[in-house]
Amino acid sequence: MIGKKIKWTTAGESHGKGLVASIEGIPAGLKINTTIISDALAARREGVARGARQKFEEDKIEILTGVYQGVTTGAPISIIIYNSEWPKWEAFMATDSNGEKDPMSLYSPRPGHADLEAIRKYDFETARFALERASARETAARVALGAVATTLLNEFNIIVTDKITQFYDVVNPTESDIKKVADWCSENGETVGGKVQTTVSNMPYGLGSFVSDDSRLESQLAGAIMSIQAVKAVEIGAGTEYASLPGSVAHDEIELIEAQKNNSSSSTLKRITNNAGGIEGGISNGEDLVVTATVKPIPSVPKALKTIDIRTGEPTQAHPQRSDASAVEPAAKVVNAEVALIVADAILDKFGGDSLNQTVSNFENYYKDRADYIKFYNELHS
Repeated sequence: MIGKKIKWTTAGESHGKGLVASIEGIPAGLKINTTIISDALAARREGVARGARQKFEEDKIEILTGVYQGVTTGAPISIIIYNSEWPKWEAFMATDSNGEKDPMSLYSPRPGHADLEAIRKYDFETARFALERASARETAARVALGAVATTLLNEFNIIVTDKITQFYDVVNPTESDIKKVADWCSENGETVGGKVQTTVSNMPYGLGSFVSDDSRLESQLAGAIMSIQAVKAVEIGAGTEYASLPGSVAHDEIELIEAQKNNSSSSTLKRITNNAGGIEGGISNGEDLVVTATVKPIPSVPKALKTIDIRTGEPTQAHPQRSDASAVEPAAKVVNAEVALIVADAILDKFGGDSLNQTVSNFENYYKDRADYIKFYNELHS
């Protein structure tokens, strides 16, 4: 994705040698290392509804460029996440023309996957190439990039957290609830979806704009999150609940907060509620940024779904490719990563800086001048 100041992209296939993630625009001077990224990838693998695959996805990583002795240089950062299962697939997935025949002929497109449309769009003979690139395995690369963005945000005391707010039909589930639903899936050959929520605390005001469609913070967030394979809906703040709220309740009223600090008083403007989820008019308003994403059930349903053999036109059943009961738990980490990338891009768009010290200085000076908003306003208009 190309942001205002940051550009990031991923490459690689599900069963290829590895996934490659690159990000350009991170200022020089940020401390980053393989441990930070590996920890984020480990969190993505966790979850009681995950299947056997998480046990062998080791996610061994290597930072190839853009970091020198644990500090960013300002140059593009590239990361590779090696596939621990590569030896099993090397002969077939070879990039040269001497590869072996596909061990699994995928002529029966799976409902809910990109299989059929990729076959028709790209003139593929099988669903193999759609399966490889469209796979949610690609999201590991996004999480690696998100770890870089999160590390940058921490320099501004901006904290990004996530949680599961719905798992199948259970609202605000505990780990025990998730385990029960996962067991039900296993017993019934099913998969389930849910909702995940990312919150950005200590969110500064003034990020984003209303001056154009692509400068609105919520449009950037929605586009990034909707690009995640399993996501089918995005909400900011109250989201779809707005449909059933009267205006007098829906909109966040504003109050003046007086505070005493170091024998001096200061004033700030605060929203009484946060239905807007931290964004008004395309601009962050200083309240927590709250983003919720709806995740669909994994399409590879053990209870095989009806499809067609594209060679014969005869009815058949889709072949399930994985054993997870749900993608909701890892999706929480992927949405977290995408939100971190968008907010980091908005920070750098507003404050610039070739080095981290320059960005931090610009950030602190801007908000220092506006710490006492009422005083600032009065002086400006006196």
